[in-house]
Amino acid sequence: MDFPQARPSQRGNNIVQEYLSPDDDYFLPDYPTFKAYTDEEKVAVIEREALDHNLERPQGWNVSFHYNPHVEYHHFGSSHPMKPWRLTLTKQLVVAYGLEYTMDIHTPRPASFNELALFHDREYLSYLSK
Repeated sequence: MDFPQARPSQRGNNIVQEYLSPDDDYFLPDYPTFKAYTDEEKVAVIEREALDHNLERPQGWNVSFHYNPHVEYHHFGSSHPMKPWRLTLTKQLVVAYGLEYTMDIHTPRPASFNELALFHDREYLSYLSK
């Protein structure tokens, strides 16, 4: 399939082609240029993409993303199924696709000892708090 707006990859071969927008106001020459943008410029680009691709909140559904950036830096142990990089990848996918404009974003507050005790033994929680 041919894409008229595609140009050859800069890596020395023509196997992979990169699609570039024909819209001059929206043209991003490459990823390093985007990375050099300020946070406000990056947000503007992502907002524009969300608008261009008709990303909107689902009607009749409440979709939310609960995210705590501190959890990304906590390792639960090699045998635990929750891996911090999974959270990082999920967050990056949400942001890369502009999905934060289609859902409510929540940062959960820390649970109290009594809330944790609804699911865990109090002795275990006391041991962990040492």
